[in-house]
Amino acid sequence: DSKLTRLLRDSLGGRTKTCIIATVSPSVHCLEETLSTLDYAHRAKNIKNRPE
Repeated sequence: DSKLTRLLRDSLGGRTKTCIIATVSPSVHCLEETLSTLDYAHRAKNIKNRPE
């Protein structure tokens, strides 16, 4: 239940078309944020909706 999920709640379900672009960094300094982004993108791709 992240802030991003709450912000996108209406777009991630229902009858809308949604495109999510996960931007990550190859830098070791951004590893934690990159892993978090990839985890979110992996979970988001499993959301099913039926756009009209």
